[in-house]
Order: sequence, then structure tokens, then C-alpha cells
Amino acid sequence: MRRILTILAAGTLALSACSDDSVGPPPNYVFVVIPNQSEISLSQDDSAEVSVVVQDTVSGGRMYNAVIDWSSDDPDVAVVEENGDDWQVRAVGAGSTQLHAVFNGAHGDVEGTIAVSVTGVPAESFTLSDDDLDMYLGDADTLEVHIKDADDNDLDPRRITWTNTDEDVASVTTFAKVTVDTTGSGDAATMDTTVTYFAVVSADSLGDAVITGDVDGHTQTIEVSVTPRPVAVVVMDPDAGALHVGESMTITATPKGANGEVLDRDVTWESADTTIATVDEHGKVTAVGAGTVDITATSETKHGVATILVVDNDI
Repeated sequence: MRRILTILAAGTLALSACSDDSVGPPPNYVFVVIPNQSEISLSQDDSAEVSVVVQDTVSGGRMYNAVIDWSSDDPDVAVVEENGDDWQVRAVGAGSTQLHAVFNGAHGDVEGTIAVSVTGVPAESFTLSDDDLDMYLGDADTLEVHIKDADDNDLDPRRITWTNTDEDVASVTTFAKVTVDTTGSGDAATMDTTVTYFAVVSADSLGDAVITGDVDGHTQTIEVSVTPRPVAVVVMDPDAGALHVGESMTITATPKGANGEVLDRDVTWESADTTIATVDEHGKVTAVGAGTVDITATSETKHGVATILVVDNDI
């Protein structure tokens, strides 16, 4: 026994059975899946109800409550979802795809197909929450992205084409945040889903860059300037000590940023009274005469101070 796929109508396939010598009627019913639509055109984010009929090829009798498995060649364009006793096609993104309604018959799977084309809703405006960023090296700023249609409705996230004058200085990535608010409870509960789109700009090296985003011909420019993170504090270790005349000790001065990160910055040293103690460019303190003296380490505009007590050798 061999089976033949026969095209009944646009987008509709039937599975027929015949003997090897093609003589006589099929011994069993063989079913065909017939969609109520063979082609659907939608705008992005829209949907359309669809249904299928499963009938046998001998009597034309309909099979009720048939189990149908749906699939999409490109779920990024369109998918099929349950809608009560029927189904609906939901347009996800611009493009075209084929939907397949598959019924598992006695002689194998048979299916009907629906050709779907989706036209994206054109954007009429594209804005960012900021377009001038002064950033410190290693930081990242998150910008809200607003894409709207002609009626000022927010559009779902879509592709943004980015161009960058210097990708070594700054980079940009996008992501969507989905927020679901539930109102009521039980069977009366309703859910409202909000999608917010963000662009994250990262400062990767020192310099300037101009980043431009394009959505359906609407552009927004971000001017980025990346500078070194300033010194917020100079940490001294130790910040106090005692020496006899002629002894030495080394103090470590560590410049840090506002978030506590260690910064690679130059440090200059100074003794408030070189008759009590001196200090070299490496923080080595040498006791000269009895007394108390402040040793200061300076990085950019910030200072760290260590207080040193020097005592005579006969004490």
C-alpha cells in the first residue's frame, strides 16, 4: 500500500490511499484537514480567529473534537494560540511564515497550512530618556526607550539599528522588561502586561563616542564622554605609628573611588616637619628628631594623613 498527498485547495493537503495497482476504493477512511482560511494578512500585534475542519475523503463526514497540533515555521512572525474552542493567529513580528494544523490519522499525519504575512506597525517617533552622557570609566547608564505609533501608542520592542563612531570607547545593548499587574482575584482576576524597553550604555575606555539608534528611519543620537573616575579618598595604612630617632617605616597610600574601588593614580608625599621625620616618594618615613608629625599623601585633590610620633633613643 502506498499513500499519495493530494492538493485539494490553496494551502490544503489530503492524504489518499490506493493499492499498488491503483484499483479499488481505499479500505479505510483517510482524513483531510481544511483550514477556514488559506492566507491571512495581519498587522504586527494583531490577531485573527482561525478554525479547521477534519473530514474523511470517502463520505465527506466531519470528525468533531479532533485533536489538532499547530506549529509555525517562524514563531517570531506568527503563532497559533487557543481561543476557547477555536484558535487564533497572533502576529508577532513583520515577515511571512507558514502555519501547520496537523491531525494524526489512522494512516499517518495529515495537515492543512495557512500562509501568514505580517506587516509591522510603523513607528512615528523614537526617543531616549537621555542623549548626553558624561560617564566614568567602567560605569553603565540605563536609558528608557520610547517607540510610538502615529496615535502616540507605545509599540512593543522592535529592532533598533545602532551605529557607533568608536566602539572601543562605549557600547550599547538593549533589553525589554515585562511587568505584569494583576487586578482582582479568582475567576475575576485580570492581568495587564506592560513592556518597557531599555538601552544600556557602557563606558569601556577613555574618550568620546557618538552612538546613533535608528527605528523605521527615526534616529536618536547619544553623545558619550568617558573620563577617569576621580579619587574620592586616600586610605593610609597605617594611619598612625611610633618610631625612635633613626628608625624607618613604610606607609601605603591607596587612592579609591566613590564606590570603594582601588584606582591606579599617582601619589605625592609630604612631611609637615622634616626636622621630625622625612618621607620619600615611596612612602618610606625616617625619624629624625623627637616630636609628632603628619605625613600627607596626595592623589588628585584628595589627601590621606598618617600621624607619626618620634621619640628619642634614650626613652
